[in-house]
Amino acid sequence: MALYTVFLVSPTILATVGSRKSSGQNDEARFGEWTSNQAATSGNITLETVSRARQAVEAAERAARPRNSPQIPPGSVGGHGAGQRIPQSLREQYFLEGCPTPPCSYCRQNPATELDHVVPCTRSGDLTPDNITPSCRHCNASKGARETPKTPPSIYLGNWPADWWPQWMKDAWHRRYGN
Repeated sequence: MALYTVFLVSPTILATVGSRKSSGQNDEARFGEWTSNQAATSGNITLETVSRARQAVEAAERAARPRNSPQIPPGSVGGHGAGQRIPQSLREQYFLEGCPTPPCSYCRQNPATELDHVVPCTRSGDLTPDNITPSCRHCNASKGARETPKTPPSIYLGNWPADWWPQWMKDAWHRRYGN
């Protein structure tokens, strides 16, 4: 009898890792990827198993999210410091020594190590609290001078663009990158 453990890699891709036992010993390891439908029709797992695996992963993701996840501010242009880079003094106000590092407001997976203009400074984004948000290195680099980060970090699980993004950011991402 083959025993397999199912891991949800993305909302539609399942990875299986398992072993076949014969004579009480592991003699083969199996690694593979299937879409939900392929997995369900392959005879190894059922749609019910796929559904339960997906639900378990989603519950684990919700439980792992920090309770004080930063919200992405609405963005602002033309105010104080419009078009200027974020000064070190402002960075020091967000990242206080001895305090926990906030999570990235875009992916909520990585610790924020940088600050980002929600509306890029190249588009007259200012230095007001409505336009500054904590960001991880990946999301900040992926966003650059654009309206949204293009890709999530490699450890990210979930929809991209993320569900907590403001609607205008989701719309901008879909206009630029499709899907």
